[in-house]
This record gives sequence, C-alpha cells and structure tokens, in this order.
Amino acid sequence: MITTNSPLCVSLRRRKAGGGGSEPPDQTNLQLFWKLGEAAGASRADSIGSNTLSDNNTVAQVTGKIGNAAGFSATSSQYLSIADNTDVRINGHEAATIFGWFRLTTLPSDDGLNKWIVAKWRAGSGSGHRNYAIGVQSSNDKAIFQVRNAADSSTVSVEASTFGALSTGTWYYFRIWHDPVADEIGIEINADGNKETTAFSDGVTASAQDFYLGRLTTLYWNGDIDAVGKYDEVISDANNALIYNSGSGWEP
Repeated sequence: MITTNSPLCVSLRRRKAGGGGSEPPDQTNLQLFWKLGEAAGASRADSIGSNTLSDNNTVAQVTGKIGNAAGFSATSSQYLSIADNTDVRINGHEAATIFGWFRLTTLPSDDGLNKWIVAKWRAGSGSGHRNYAIGVQSSNDKAIFQVRNAADSSTVSVEASTFGALSTGTWYYFRIWHDPVADEIGIEINADGNKETTAFSDGVTASAQDFYLGRLTTLYWNGDIDAVGKYDEVISDANNALIYNSGSGWEP
C-alpha cells in the first residue's frame, strides 16, 4: 500500500509545489513574496504575508519572467510602496536575504542616473531615512547593494563587479544579503557563483522610511520587476539555486 507519507507521495508533492519537476525552495523563513502580476494600476499582493504594495502612477502589467510582472516608466514616476514595518526592514544585526528578477528598458548610463529596483531609502532628508537599496549604477551599469550603518553616518556598498555591466531587454536574477555572523553584505547575479562581499560589522541603522519597488527619492526604475521576496535569514546557495531554478524562476 502507498500511504500519503510514503517516499513516492512526498516526491510527487514536492514536484507539484516546485513546478517543472524540481524540488521547491525551503520557505521556512520567507517573510514576503510579491508575484507582481496584477493588472495595471492595481495593488500588488504579498503571497506570504499581508504587505500589499500600493500602486503609484499606474504601474503597468507586462509579460514577466514568471507569468506577468510589473512594468515601470521612469518618465511617469511609477513605483510601488508600503509604509515601514518590521517585515520590510533590515534592522541592526538582523540576517536578511532579498531576491527577485529585473529587466532594464534603458541603461542608467544613458541618462547618467542610477536606477533603483528595491529601496527603503530617501536621500537628502536628514537622518532616519536610509536603510538599504538595490539598483544599477549609472557609472558602469553594474548592480549594487547599499546599506546605512547603525550610526547613520556612512553608506557601505557592494557591487556585482565580476558579473559585469548589464544589458537592456534581458531578465536578471539578483540576490543580496546581510550576514551578521560573517560581518558582511553581499550580492550575486544569476546565481553564477560570483558572490561579491564587503565587510560590514556595524549593523544597519533603524529607519522608519517607506519601502519602494522602482524608486529611490526622485530616481525611478525604467524597466520591469518580477517575483521579489525577502527571507529573515541568509539563505544557502542550494536554496538560492532552487529559487533561481536554472533561470526559469520560482513562485510560492
């Protein structure tokens, strides 16, 4: 007799959950996940928690990496947002991983302005408004992750330098992390094994700044964003590979 807890049934459940016959990632410490496939102008639901993102200036619906995605126009100042809360923060010596997919319509170097995928950050507004941000630099079109130190006195960043300059019209997968045990922040693109890190032992400053997809102050994303999630741990390379899913992506 085959029971519901037999190896065969467990294997079949894993295949169904992961899609494409692959084992699904461990979701134990997954705090947030936005599929971002809703219609233009709609709020974007959190599949794991209750952190629904508000639409600002009619973010579009486009064909995504997995199903549909959110499409952003910098000239229309489009972004998604939610007020500060403990789920979206990286605080002090808290471990965290944020991951997702992005595609550029134009390069930051085209207009000399950095483009930001994820930001809990507002520039030029005094203390208490900088936490972390993930984007692409105008100086070299490379992905970057930055955090503000606990004293709120300096910004520490790490660049995906080995992966190199990004291109338009291509979906890229990013993973960033804050590791308070190894005292570092890190970034990796396309799960390629080039994990760039920068020493960071100060802890991240507490900030009540709102959380944004597609915006940092007046700098807006120009392109598409899909399947963004956050763990309250530094995920393993093996779990990251399951999320990347050989370039096909994954949703819970």
